Amino acid sequence: MSRLSAVYKKVKFFVKSAVTFFTSIFLYGVAYAQWTMPNPENQLPNLMRQIFVALLAIAVIVGIILIIVSGYKIMTSEGDPRKVQEGKEGLTSAILGLLFVLGSLAIIRVLLGSLLGGGGAPF
Repeated sequence: MSRLSAVYKKVKFFVKSAVTFFTSIFLYGVAYAQWTMPNPENQLPNLMRQIFVALLAIAVIVGIILIIVSGYKIMTSEGDPRKVQEGKEGLTSAILGLLFVLGSLAIIRVLLGSLLGGGGAPF
């Protein structure tokens, strides 16, 4: 039981650290957003950008949470091959999901950058 409680303490510390990190990033974004003045001409593109950034952040946070949960399943499997396999499959799925999200972000940036004719992408 002591081994399981040690693993639990490590996972608990990691989750608290991750929550603190992402909360600080979110609060920085909120503080930065309060300083920007709205431009009536660019309200729709700004709204689309904010929605895209929020969805991207949610997807990355969910992916990281799934990686943590899968790692926890592997750590607490106690050598049971079925539980280890479930944890590995979940970990693989979470990593591939994050890669797809980040890959789609790169594709969107390249396509929109080339379509808009500028060097920078709007996201």
